[in-house]
Amino acid sequence: TVSIKVVDFGIGISPNDQRRLFSAYFRTTDPRSRAMNVNSHGIGLSFCKKISIALKGQLTCKSTMGSGSEFTFSFPAKIAPKVSQINVLLFL
Repeated sequence: TVSIKVVDFGIGISPNDQRRLFSAYFRTTDPRSRAMNVNSHGIGLSFCKKISIALKGQLTCKSTMGSGSEFTFSFPAKIAPKVSQINVLLFL
């Protein structure tokens, strides 16, 4: 298994938002996040989740309000032959 972790020490993500975090176009309504003027469309994490599923892996989030978040992307080291190529189209 290959695992990639990304950790931050930001404001954290509420349990309610964590349940919807990987949904397409989801953006938090937390006023602290909104005050930071993050320009987002809410598609990045849903896109990452789809890639993890295609690779027969997982994408998870652990977060504590006021302490930050930890995202872990893991997938089998040997990927199934039918998933040998993923075509990515990104609109910025």
